[in-house]
Amino acid sequence: MHVARAKRWLIRLAVLATGVALIATSPPPSYEDVYQREVSGPSVELSASRPRARFVITVRTTEQAPVVGNALASVYGTLTGSPTASFVQVQFGGDPPSSVANELNALTGFQLSRSLAFTGDCQQFDAASPCETTLELNFERAASAEPTAVTRIDWSIAFESRIPKDDGPSENSLPLPWAVEIDQE
Repeated sequence: MHVARAKRWLIRLAVLATGVALIATSPPPSYEDVYQREVSGPSVELSASRPRARFVITVRTTEQAPVVGNALASVYGTLTGSPTASFVQVQFGGDPPSSVANELNALTGFQLSRSLAFTGDCQQFDAASPCETTLELNFERAASAEPTAVTRIDWSIAFESRIPKDDGPSENSLPLPWAVEIDQE
């Protein structure tokens, strides 16, 4: 009887020691600030006479701030067709131009994401050497589409940058101080 009671106490002591060891070896809490911005792109219509559209998106910091950490861009949109929808190839590439583009074939909607790589002086705000990146968004109508079909594409791009920090609390949905230019080529 005393042996069973001693075993129970030893098990409890082992569980307690394990818990203390886990707490002692746990990493400190991590905190981050999350900056976000969303921009609507210009709508475009693809047809037999205009089967492709290309957009160049330039993103540039507008103030000295540590906001180019773990940065991500996500492009998403909807496709509507008249009289019927046709498949559209969507390519979302980045800087440098030789980087591999994310791509898919879409019929009604799409979403693609990629990390961002900035160039220039990203430590201090310097207009002579801006901290920037360039993205490319390409749409191409399927060759098998009906000749009379017109596909309208409405799209937006969302940016997010997560900046780790030593002290808490974490902040979410902070405004992202980036200028975004969208040029259609």
